[in-house]
Amino acid sequence: MNSQKRLLLTLKYLWNKTDEEHPATLIFQMTALVVCGECGHSMRRIHDSRTSLGEKWVCQGCGTTIKIVDEKLLADVTECLNMVIGDTKLIDVPLRQKEPSSCLRRLENEIGRLLDSSEIEKETLKNKIFECASLRYSEMDTTESVTEMLKAAFEKSGPLSQYNQELTERTVSSISLNHDGSICLTLKNGRKIRKENRYGTDCRNASKKNPHNSADNSAGQCV
Repeated sequence: MNSQKRLLLTLKYLWNKTDEEHPATLIFQMTALVVCGECGHSMRRIHDSRTSLGEKWVCQGCGTTIKIVDEKLLADVTECLNMVIGDTKLIDVPLRQKEPSSCLRRLENEIGRLLDSSEIEKETLKNKIFECASLRYSEMDTTESVTEMLKAAFEKSGPLSQYNQELTERTVSSISLNHDGSICLTLKNGRKIRKENRYGTDCRNASKKNPHNSADNSAGQCV
């Protein structure tokens, strides 16, 4: 192999490697996760080379426009992920006792009456028991198991030195962009992580603000 061909192959390798790690490429991979912090609709990235701040995100619902360069967005997401990696207790969620549905209670009562009857209809009883078990399983709160899977993923990862798309896809359900350029990650167990503080919040609970906690616990919002 002559020196010129070797040089061309080396440049091609370096170009491909750089392209894979280019901010625009990484941003494209995370686009599906980015939502508007105002209304929750998906956002579209637009690059405008006419301005010094070339990248902006436009909400497909309310039209909110947020200017944030790709490098900063990637760095902010990475910082949020590192917060959780450094302290996985941030994503713990309180266990809640879930009340059974009216349908489940009705099935349980029917099974009780069948067991109390003098002549037990075995086939009917078996079908009711299977139906009840299936419904009970579907109504189970899976938050605890999801949280444990998330913790395992973060603990296995270790501190990040750069944005990690694989970890983001495995752990994050959405990335909210706010008017002030701050971000909020909603993890797959409903917990919210913000860059500006080290507190996670549960997006499914609307609870009172704690004056000692700068996180906003209002449901479905990142502000």
